Order: sequence, then C-alpha cells, then structure tokens
Amino acid sequence: MNHIRQVEILKEIFSHIDANTTPMAEAPYWNPVDRYVSSTHYNTELQTLFQGALPLLAGFSPDLPSPGSWFTYDMPDAPVFVTRGTDGKARAFLNICRHRGSRLVGFEMDDSGNFIHSRGITPKVLACAYHAWTYNLEGALIRHPNDMGGFQKIEKEIACGKFSLTELPCVETEGMILVRPHGTKPIQVANEMHGMHARMGEFGFGKFHFYQEVFGDFTANWKLLMDTFMEGYHIASLHHKTLAPRFRCYPVVYETFGPHSLFPLTRKSIDAQRQLPESEWSVLKHASTVFVVSPNAILNIPMDGHMELWDFRPLEVGKTRVRIRFYIPEKITTEEQQALWQKSWKISTDVIFREDFIQQQNIYANLASGRIAGVVFGSNEPMLTHFHQQLGKHTGTTDAPLP
Repeated sequence: MNHIRQVEILKEIFSHIDANTTPMAEAPYWNPVDRYVSSTHYNTELQTLFQGALPLLAGFSPDLPSPGSWFTYDMPDAPVFVTRGTDGKARAFLNICRHRGSRLVGFEMDDSGNFIHSRGITPKVLACAYHAWTYNLEGALIRHPNDMGGFQKIEKEIACGKFSLTELPCVETEGMILVRPHGTKPIQVANEMHGMHARMGEFGFGKFHFYQEVFGDFTANWKLLMDTFMEGYHIASLHHKTLAPRFRCYPVVYETFGPHSLFPLTRKSIDAQRQLPESEWSVLKHASTVFVVSPNAILNIPMDGHMELWDFRPLEVGKTRVRIRFYIPEKITTEEQQALWQKSWKISTDVIFREDFIQQQNIYANLASGRIAGVVFGSNEPMLTHFHQQLGKHTGTTDAPLP
C-alpha cells in the first residue's frame, strides 16, 4: 500500500479514536436464517456465484514458480488446475483427461477418499496416469500411446484440438491469478475487480514465495466462516486471551471496490504513531491488512509481512472446505527464519480454527435447528452488510425488512 494512502487511513483512524466512533452502516441489517441453511438458497448461490460468470481468486504467482508447476483449484462442479506454460503464461484447465475423464494431476487419494496432492511440477508434459494420454503445458493432446490404432478414425478431430484439455478463462495480474471456472468469456480485470487489483498490486504479491498450506472441513455454511473475518466487534470477547491484548475492536476503517473490500485490523500500538512525523507513519506495521475478495476468498497480510490466502469451497449447505495458503516475502535460508514463519503459521491457524471456526460451527447448528428466524448485523458491522448485499445482487436476493 503506498504511503500517501497509509497516511490518509491513519488520519481517519485517529479521528475515530479521538471521537470514540467507528464507520457505521446506515442501519442494522437483517439476514434471514434461510440464507445460511436453505438448500434452495444454497443451490441458487452455486448457480450464480460459483457456476456462473464470476471470476475467482485462485491463487498467486508464487503458486507457479516455474514452467510446469501446477496447483489444483476445485470449485463446485469444476475440478480445475492451473499451470505455467513453457512460455511463462499461467493457464487454467479442467482437471479432466479427454479420454476417460480421469483427473490429470493431483489424482492420488488417501483411505478417506481425499486427494493427497494439491500442487506439484511436471516440467515438460502432463500425462494421465490411467492410459498415458499426454498433453503439453498449453493443453494440447500430443500422444495417446499403446492404443493399437484405436483412435485412427478420429485423428483429424484430435489434430484439430477437439480432444485438447478444456481451457478456462485465466488472468495473471498484479501477482494474482484469477480464474473463471465456468464459461468462456475472457476476464476483464479492471471491470470485474472494480479497481481493487491495483490496490492489491501495491503489495508486490508476485515477489512472495509459497511456504505451506492446509485444508480443513468444517460443519458450517461457507458464508458463516467468511463472516468472522469482516468485523472487529468479536475480538474483545471471543479472542480475549489471544488477540484482544494486542488488537483494537474499533475503529474498522474500510474501503469497498464493487463487491470487494479492504480494511486494516489495527493493533493498539497504532495510536503511538502520532508522535512520529507523517513520513514515518505506517499502517502495515501496526495492522493486519484484510482484503475480502468476493465471493469466497480472504487475503490477510499481518504485520510481519507474510500473507495468507483463505478460500472457501462449499461442499454442502452446511459443510465447507477451507484452504489456507501461507506465503512469505523471501526464501528461507536459516533455521531462525524457519522457526519464525512456523510460529506465525501456528498462531494464525490456531486462532482461526480453534476460536473463530468452532464458534461458526456452533452458530450453524443453532441456525439449522429452526428455532431462530435470522441474525442481525449491527450498524457497527458495516462490512458484513456490504458483503451480503453484494451477494444478494448476484443471487437476485433482496434485502429483508428488519423484524
């Protein structure tokens, strides 16, 4: 984030601190329970948010450090993988061999039926493990060996590319990789990111290095898990032993970019910067910068300079697979660096998994009981209102009147 914008944000934060205020929505917002527990509403979300025209934040440039590197990105009805070609370009394909439909990469499974590998490198070609149909890194079918001439009658179609991998719209911009899992319309970054890509680009995501990742399944609607990232109201109570000693609940100063948003979750130390000249002011050293990339990703950049990408894949109306990827600003060369980043990783995942996500699971159980009509977001939780109103625009869901 450039320094001029950091100074603007800090002045706004200091103004709210002095007045004991925080940015507010116009009114509380009522979110009916069916938005979280109804199978009908869930299916509408799948069709409009995940199977429609929206591009999704699939990853970052460091996920593809060299030609032939790949990572999987599975979304509802779209098993996807993204790879970097010999020309250096990032491309997305359906992870489906055109012979018999096998996964092409990341196909190995454990005893529970979960895929083991979500990333790897195949420097020259992509070969299906089932019958060795082989594709180049640009997705073209180049070999189908040992077939006894069984496909001679469709060689013309093969040569014309009809049996190449199914390519999806994909754009690499400002270190981000955007993919449209359904459809063929090219991604128009400026229009579809509503300008937020430029702000995100100020962080130099393309210069980071992938560190590690983990997947977790949670018994909660996907939006509940995202909701926990969009307000500081709960810090004093839910995180009273972990985050509250260091972080402020308020003010939450935020920006919106169409359906997306950005806000710094500030440390208590931020107020001390008033004693410094403005040339030395920094939001980044005293706040976790949080991007909400609608509809299903959260990007968190804490004070130590690493970044975390949290994405949420709906499995069922009440079950969500969360993927957390951790990126660091420079390669690890010492044991001290390894210890530092491992500590940061543990702090982030422990707090979110053991406090936030457990809380959201118990909320989902209560919502699914049918004994409550909905939940209410206060005016002091404006980002939640913005997020759900924007989802409603895509799903055709109008705001519900307050009870």
